[in-house]
Amino acid sequence: MLINMSYYHYTSLEALNGILQRNEVGEKKLCFWATRYDCFKDKEEYLFGIDCLRECLLNLEKQGNLQEDRKIAAFFKHELIVENMNLPFPYVISITSRNDNAYMWENYANHNNGVVLELALPQVNTEFKDYALYRLEKCIYVDSAKEQKIQDFINLYYTNTGLRLLKDGGKDAFDLLSKRPQAFVVFMAMFMLAFAAPALKRKKFCKEEETRIILSVPVPRYADFIYNNIPLIQDLCHAFHSNLDAKNIANTIMQEKSRLRDDNTVCYYREFPLPEKSLSQVLVLNNESKLKAENILKQKGFDNVKVKIQKLPQKDKSILLQK
Repeated sequence: MLINMSYYHYTSLEALNGILQRNEVGEKKLCFWATRYDCFKDKEEYLFGIDCLRECLLNLEKQGNLQEDRKIAAFFKHELIVENMNLPFPYVISITSRNDNAYMWENYANHNNGVVLELALPQVNTEFKDYALYRLEKCIYVDSAKEQKIQDFINLYYTNTGLRLLKDGGKDAFDLLSKRPQAFVVFMAMFMLAFAAPALKRKKFCKEEETRIILSVPVPRYADFIYNNIPLIQDLCHAFHSNLDAKNIANTIMQEKSRLRDDNTVCYYREFPLPEKSLSQVLVLNNESKLKAENILKQKGFDNVKVKIQKLPQKDKSILLQK
């Protein structure tokens, strides 16, 4: 569980211009694009997360000698998940807890000529009502599921997921666990698929030191199921003491967008708005970028946001000089 703190988003000046938005009545916000997980350049990443979950859950269930109706590892198979329109899909925005990462400045901030946005974000969904399932997850970097740190991560995640469902659902959740344990663990499996799988990355990407904003929403075709089963969905919301409205859930599901990449592939994404106050400051590495960032902020009405020239640690400076 991450605590409330500042996080940093590395990007270009061009992207900054798109992130800062102001409508016709002067209301300002930040708008990020959360990329759908199957549109990542690394097509194997999602499958890697699923495979790690399956192997670690098999170990957990064997060591705990769990009854068959309490097991969920069997759900984590490619053929049951990939292109399954009934499951939540993770949409991801990349952030980090460091603003002085030379690797990130070079690779994600336009070769050191971009910006880093300092953002104030809550750990759980308290303000962003458009997304019922929203979390911040710090990435775990491993080569395989055999590493102990990933087993420890999954064991803790499994326990916390069950406790969270019981806490949020109250008596109804306890009744579901006692009377229909298989249904209860399906909820656990879906939650772990939505948030634990996207937090698992291969060790070769460890220089990113990434934390992820994860939105978990089914693809638009699933909205038909919601519209056709509004009473059932509403009953489920009430059972878990949620104030969500089934029609609003369906409307949110329909709001997926797409864009054509330079290589002519389609990238699916969702807009993720943040209030103006979420932007604490903008960091740059040189005077030219500072002037350009200040001009963009002024044009968009974010005059109160300061632009600061960031100083990198000496070891990171040497990395930049070698390029």
